[in-house]
Amino acid sequence: MPTSSLLLQFSRGFATHGLSETGPKTSGLLRFYKHVSVKEAPGKAGYQIMLDNRVLKTPARHPLIVPTKALALAIAAEWEWQIKRIDASTMPLMSLAATAIDQPQHRDLVIETMLQYVPTDPVICRLEPGLIADKQAAVLNPVLQWVKKEIGATLETSDSIFGAQLPENQANKIRKYLQKMDKWELTAAEQLAASCKSVLLALAFVKQQLGLHEAMEATRLEEDHQIAQWGLVEGGHDIDLSDIKVRVSAPSVFMRLLRNQEHALNCAMRDLIYVKNNELQSVAPPSIKEFCMAAPRGAYTTLQIANDYFAVDFSLHIERLIKSIAAVHATLNSCYANYYTALARGQDSQEALVLQAAVLPSLLLALTTAEKRCEQETLKLATIIVSPSEDQTTPASSSSLSIHVAVAPDPRCLQLQENTFATVLGPPREVPIGKDSGWVAQRQTLEALRPPGAAEILLTTQQGALLEGLVTNLFIITRSKDGEIVLQTAGMGDGVVWGTMRKRVSEACKQLGLKVLEQPPAAAERATWQEAFLTNALRGVQPLDRIECDERNVWGLEPWVIEFLEVPGQWTAKIQALVESSLQRTDLRNLS
Repeated sequence: MPTSSLLLQFSRGFATHGLSETGPKTSGLLRFYKHVSVKEAPGKAGYQIMLDNRVLKTPARHPLIVPTKALALAIAAEWEWQIKRIDASTMPLMSLAATAIDQPQHRDLVIETMLQYVPTDPVICRLEPGLIADKQAAVLNPVLQWVKKEIGATLETSDSIFGAQLPENQANKIRKYLQKMDKWELTAAEQLAASCKSVLLALAFVKQQLGLHEAMEATRLEEDHQIAQWGLVEGGHDIDLSDIKVRVSAPSVFMRLLRNQEHALNCAMRDLIYVKNNELQSVAPPSIKEFCMAAPRGAYTTLQIANDYFAVDFSLHIERLIKSIAAVHATLNSCYANYYTALARGQDSQEALVLQAAVLPSLLLALTTAEKRCEQETLKLATIIVSPSEDQTTPASSSSLSIHVAVAPDPRCLQLQENTFATVLGPPREVPIGKDSGWVAQRQTLEALRPPGAAEILLTTQQGALLEGLVTNLFIITRSKDGEIVLQTAGMGDGVVWGTMRKRVSEACKQLGLKVLEQPPAAAERATWQEAFLTNALRGVQPLDRIECDERNVWGLEPWVIEFLEVPGQWTAKIQALVESSLQRTDLRNLS
């Protein structure tokens, strides 16, 4: 199947059409607007995006009106993330929406073109009997069964190099099915079909028969088999994998925002669920940030919760709380004295059990309440603050800590930008090593200086050595004087926060045989930097396309910029893949 023309068509149109009633030609031009907003379209026809006071239009000069607020917000975010110049290639949702509205090709032509490729569709064109054929049957036969049940088309598999036979009566059933799709679904299906090289996989995906991971597995069956047999070719297979992830993810998110977004938005707009010492609070702060600033100061961590009760890397978050309690205790006048008095001194695992037992009841109550409020299973964030107890009279471990838990739907589904930049602005944090909820308030001064589109603000020493971000760890892939590739990052002795993802990155480097140098990367040596990425428990591994030293930095350092041409770089992509595969999901109900 030929490469999808959607992004190309949009990029070309982008360069030759105005975006608004008075907007200039845009592709590659400087950002010409200051503010991006969303408002309801006239006649309640949907939602439109405003660039300052101008209505955003498609390349064919149609008003860009989408049916849901969630999709409008996501497209608005793409425009907000344009920094200095407009880059259409970083706006996949804008591309899909504009293509659906403009219909650069007639619907019938799109449908007939898709039908031409069904006879060579990987779902029905199989390899000769053998191991790969068995894998194809296991993964693809359920798709065939769905096609028969949903579309009514009975398709026969074939191992012929000329493809399978597609009788006209069966083709007509698929044609009628495509004709029933609205313009949004058809646009997503066309791009997915081009990306997956399969019309049938695209239809199953758009109709929610396949999830993202299942679609990726089905798409890459043959290539993954070749990698297993002959090994991964650097600069080939790894780049293909990153490319297909992006091209499949965009229509995936597009459809999610069109379908279930109103329910998700309604859930997200409610107050947080706040539990204090195993008691549900009737009044909760409006956001995680306000929760951290309102609760008593203490060690904290934020983790992902999937499928209502499955915590990602829960044991590592308990380990982080242990380290953070120690760091806050050492910095803030031995504030956890009663806790340490009550705690049986010994191995960390014993302390982990004590802390886990203290945290779980409040966490489970918050998650149970969240499940009742939002029937649909959604990814959630849970922030746990472990503060010294307000009652310091009884030095028992259960009463020497105050547990505060807040749970909210994860809003990151709207954060679609892959390649972003970080800017150097601040000094080291007050409490080194540990996650201290007091830092949330302290960092607001730096947050106010964040340039538009910056993924993170970086903290440095007075000499310009890079330490970490406000909420992330920073890693640099660098080349030593003798040509050796090294992963460089500030170490715990430099005062950076111990992160759960930091540990996963360390494990990945061991698997890859990549040397790790725990030493703050010096800006003076930035010419040796090859790649860069950020990590935390919510973002995972986030590649950077550039790092810049802002002229407003607290140390008065000379401004500088370094750009990374390949994003993600080869080493970053390898680390990212290993980290994602290493994450552990624990059903918290089994721990209580």
